Amino acid sequence: MWTEFEEKSYEQYMNIELTFGHHLLPIGQKLEASCGFDAGLFTIHGQFWRYIQGEHKNLTRLYQIPYCTAEKIIDFIRGGEESIIFSTCESLIRTTKSRFKFNTFIQYKRPQYLTNAKAREWRYWYRPYYRYNIRRRQQQLLEQLSQKVKAFAVVVYAAPAFYTWKDLLENYRNGTLVKLSNFRKAEDLKGHRVFTYDQPGSSGRAFSEASSFEDDFSFEKAISRLRRQAWGAEHFRTNSEFINYIAQIYENVVLKMFPYNKRYQRIQRWISEILDFPWQILQAEFPGVAGIYKLNLLSSITNVRIFFGI
Repeated sequence: MWTEFEEKSYEQYMNIELTFGHHLLPIGQKLEASCGFDAGLFTIHGQFWRYIQGEHKNLTRLYQIPYCTAEKIIDFIRGGEESIIFSTCESLIRTTKSRFKFNTFIQYKRPQYLTNAKAREWRYWYRPYYRYNIRRRQQQLLEQLSQKVKAFAVVVYAAPAFYTWKDLLENYRNGTLVKLSNFRKAEDLKGHRVFTYDQPGSSGRAFSEASSFEDDFSFEKAISRLRRQAWGAEHFRTNSEFINYIAQIYENVVLKMFPYNKRYQRIQRWISEILDFPWQILQAEFPGVAGIYKLNLLSSITNVRIFFGI
């Protein structure tokens, strides 16, 4: 049986814990209204994400009118209340005392919880276990991304080692979602179609051909190591520069991977040709915001969640 909760529910609660418990800031992931805030680049500036993601009525209106002119959007960026939001957030990105030191890329998975001896991999476990599928193109994307960012980032699959709504909510309240999840580096699962596990941590077995993984990887230790190394803070003068560097790397990877490249190009074409959106002006005046726009778009297309560690 599948976990009682959807992948999105697990993701939302994990994002909260990663943000406040592990100082990992997710790019543009709006949490449920019932949580009372948005988990974003600056969690206290949820209003920023409402503009970035097009939820504000004025921004939505500009996005939805095909004949909207470049002049209108330029006025929108440069003038009025929205300009103050852009300027404020760009200033926060540039001047915040919390420098971005590293990245984490997470592909959340909703597993099946298997308790029947007829389950395909039962003979390798002989006890209840969890299983999630590995999508070939998604895996190829993560492998390429891992190669490009391994000096300053970790790219992982994350899945719960529990399956009931009650467990999800209790672990969220107790701050133990990360502790009771299974993390596996994406690069380890090359050539496999499923990953199975029976406990939190990183141990498990991958298939097509059976490959065993010991509990040799710790997500929490990995992000602690990257935080100490502080690669982003060492190599870039500002957070804006680091954001744009990551956006460029991710964009280059996506542009080489079908079908993500087609989706991305189609959206970019729509933004550029139909909306005539002035990307160059946005990049020149608000480079950090422009980088976040791009990362948010890439994250939405690939379903990979992007975090900056502070």
